[in-house]
This record gives sequence, structure tokens and C-alpha cells, in this order.
Amino acid sequence: TGFGADVELGSMDELLDDPAEVFRVSVSPPASGPVYFRGVALDVFDGRRWWSSTEPASTELAPPASYPADAHKMVVTLQSHPEGVLFTAGSVLNIEAGGLGLRRDTQDAWFVDRAGPEVAYTVWSLAPLGTRTVLGQNEADTGRWRQFPKDLDARIAALATEIVGDEGDPLVRATLIGDRLRTEFSYTRVPRDQGDEGPLSTFLFDRKTGHCEYFASAQAILLRTLGVPTRLVNGFAGGELDPDSGELIFRGYHAHSWVEVYIEGVGWVLADATPGPEGLVSPPPAPSLVENLTSFWNVTVLGWDKDAQIDAVFAAGR
Repeated sequence: TGFGADVELGSMDELLDDPAEVFRVSVSPPASGPVYFRGVALDVFDGRRWWSSTEPASTELAPPASYPADAHKMVVTLQSHPEGVLFTAGSVLNIEAGGLGLRRDTQDAWFVDRAGPEVAYTVWSLAPLGTRTVLGQNEADTGRWRQFPKDLDARIAALATEIVGDEGDPLVRATLIGDRLRTEFSYTRVPRDQGDEGPLSTFLFDRKTGHCEYFASAQAILLRTLGVPTRLVNGFAGGELDPDSGELIFRGYHAHSWVEVYIEGVGWVLADATPGPEGLVSPPPAPSLVENLTSFWNVTVLGWDKDAQIDAVFAAGR
């Protein structure tokens, strides 16, 4: 699904063409811009795969006496239940999951114990819900979010230094790297290089095209070579508005990856290097007439056995 604790770079390929509804949510008051629903945060990268080094632990949340004026209430209905992940937006104040056991890891990912065909829960979060989101958890030891493979292509660190120059502010560094990726690289849903021995180098120096997982991975590792703590986040962003209910609908092709950058004294700040407004891209285009006819021919003719094909030819002749 792309939302487990161990994800190979490029694993989101098929999900990005999937129109199936994953969840819907009502946001009150409505958000002023695209909403980013984070799923899992991953801290370890070996050159091909990202995974989380932390295990979620049982957590109990006590609702506050009152919520701040800029808090958003989000009622979420998950149509499917990938790995027990709860998708949340903004800086979470409280979650009510109808008696399901809540779990949380040290990277601010939320889970429930019991899987099922549908899970409903309510989240209260602080605004903003987009790229300016700040998660207030401050970690004293950020060393694991600075690590990168020992055999990392040396050109990657050189590229990071070339992009940022003498700039020392980590947030400005993230912005400079994000701007370079957005302007000099292009987006595709089908990079077709899953299983490549060095997919990040291939993306940065050869293909220069990929989807959000590649842009986020590149930004995260480029920043890590400069000593800036980062983590990769897989979730959903944007969505589409249901005109009847006013809910936001998130489908498979709204799946998205981005980066959270740790700023000393501030917390984790959401950054997105994928090209497009707020890093978001449009849903996959509808199949063309040629693609539809090709699919029809492959399924209804080539998929038949020899006798069925012969019968069809004689039937067409009659």
C-alpha cells in the first residue's frame, strides 16, 4: 500500500493510478488550502528502501477543556484500513477512534489496533494543515534523522553543497533544494525503475524524472548530507470536493510523499519538493480512445483461447 513501515523507492507507482476511494473527511472549519494527511514517517534509508526504526506504543489522549480558535475538527471515514494507519492533518490535539486502541510512534504517526473494512474517527488539529504545518515534538537526539548510506553516491553530497552555497539556515536550505528539484526535474507517475540498485542517483543524474517519492527522497537525503535532520512522510494530499456532502474525498491517486525538516527550537516543518502547486499534481488522465480499444482487444480477444477466437471470427462473418 505504500503505508507500511518498510517501503521500497518506487512502490507507489501503481497506487498513483488507482481511482479507488481510500477515505473521506469533513473539515470544520474548511481549510484554506490543500490538506496534507500524513500517514507514516520513515527515518532510515539504505539507498533503495525507507523504513521506520520505531514501533508504535499504546497511547491515551485526554481531550482538552477547550480547543483553540484556529483548531480544525476532521471527521474521517476510512474505506480501507492499510496497516492500521490513521491519517491525520496538522498538529494533532486529540483523536477519538470509537474505543479502538490508539498507538503512536516517536515520529508522530498514529495507528489503531484492530483492522477492519471501515474505520471512523475524529481528529482535532491546529492549523495550518498544509506545507506550513509545524509538528511541535522536539527531539533532543536527532542523529538518526541525519544518517545516510555509507556508500551513498558522492555526487549527491556535492550537489547539495552546490545548491545551498554558504546558506546556513536549515529551512532556507530546504527551500533552495526544493526549488531546484521543482524547476530542473519533471514529474511522471511511471519511472519504471523499481528494483534499480541506485534509484536516487538515477533520478538525480540520469532520468531527472520521477514521482513524489523520488522528489521527497532526494530532498531528504540532500539535506541530510548537509547535517539537516529530515524524515520522509507518506500520506495523502489535496483530495477532491464532494459537491453534495462537502466532504473531501481522497483516492489512491491522491497518495503523496513529502519531507519534514527539523528546526531547532521550532519542531518538524512540512516541506514539499514535488513540482506543481503545493507539490500537488492532477489525477491521472482518462484513458484515450486508442488505449480503451487496445484494452478491449487484449481482454476480449487475445484473452480468449483459440477455439473462442475462431468462433468469434465466424460469428463476425455471419
